Amino acid sequence: MDYQLQSLPTVEFQARFTDEQSCLAYLADFKWGNGYSCSRCSNTTYCAGGREFSRQCIKCHHIDSPTSGTLFHNVKFPLVKAFYIVFDLSPYREGIKTSTGLSLKLGLRQKTCWLFMKKVTREMRKKGMSRYSSKLRGKIP
Repeated sequence: MDYQLQSLPTVEFQARFTDEQSCLAYLADFKWGNGYSCSRCSNTTYCAGGREFSRQCIKCHHIDSPTSGTLFHNVKFPLVKAFYIVFDLSPYREGIKTSTGLSLKLGLRQKTCWLFMKKVTREMRKKGMSRYSSKLRGKIP
């Protein structure tokens, strides 16, 4: 997620990401907004994949989803809740920041929240970010 989304008030964030489709549309634009490039063969032409917002390479027929290669790949709980966890962990927000608190707020198991928070935090560290710092160098997905 980019800086503008992470610094949104919670009400605006929740209004923008109301369902799976809005999250997938955001990820598709995030991933392919500057043009499609196949992750296997680097071809730039595609057609619609089997699912909404996915792309299929014309050359090698590889199907790429908006979530592949992001924190949200193979998430087993609703994408809207995963987006909220990333939003809440943003260094720009004074969020809940505990797996127990997020578990209660989102209706997920505490361990599910803890594991996803760990995944997000690990990615943030790779990109030179900290959950508690005020500087953000890039984009999380």
